[in-house]
Amino acid sequence: MKTIYKYPFSVSDHVVIKMPIGAKILDVKSQSGKPCLWALIDTDNVVTSYHFQMRGTGHDCKGINPENHVATFQMMGGALVFHLFQE
Repeated sequence: MKTIYKYPFSVSDHVVIKMPIGAKILDVKSQSGKPCLWALIDTDNVVTSYHFQMRGTGHDCKGINPENHVATFQMMGGALVFHLFQE
């Protein structure tokens, strides 16, 4: 079945989110003070680990490929801005 799921995750340089193969990332935002990723998934597909790198504005981005940018999101009313890149 195709549906949209929300995946909360923790603020960390390396983020792993388990989603079905073929997941289409729709958005990343902060909800109730926690970062969340929304994806269109097929619940019939096998689940795998998707790996991401997260960096804050002004942080070292050595080794980050800008072509793999997924989303930019804010926390704490915009005081913190993070950028998520898929590995």
